[in-house]
Amino acid sequence: MSDAAFALAFANALAASKEISHYGIDIHPRVTLTRASPPTVLSEWLVTADHIGANGSIDEGVVATVTDNTLSTLSVALCAAGANMAMAVTELSAHIVRPIMPGTVVEMLCSLESDPFIAQPHASVVFRNKRDSACIYAVVFAAASRTAIATPKL
Repeated sequence: MSDAAFALAFANALAASKEISHYGIDIHPRVTLTRASPPTVLSEWLVTADHIGANGSIDEGVVATVTDNTLSTLSVALCAAGANMAMAVTELSAHIVRPIMPGTVVEMLCSLESDPFIAQPHASVVFRNKRDSACIYAVVFAAASRTAIATPKL
């Protein structure tokens, strides 16, 4: 699949996902880059005080939910692009790395680390500061991973 075809499939899946529940969390990261091979999505969102837990880090529930929502959209895009597959999550983990201040723009780098159509595709997400010319190194605030089971649609 070409990058352009994947970008269109992801945009269509993202538009459709805004019509469904996101489990009480209203975070819709702005997509800044999609790449078909390997399937990758780079997006960003502004962290508010509501997203920060008592320990000063992005709340683990926020990390897990945003990870699941974004990777679900990526899965839908891949399946819509030609595979007659559905994916069910078998493992989702969130890891907090360091505190964050409200008002920080976070980039989410989502990458599928294995063939999406094998039995258990695995993906990772890194939550890092948005880099610009003044910031050479990424500061990682959190990381997450998700493994699913790919099954043929009935």
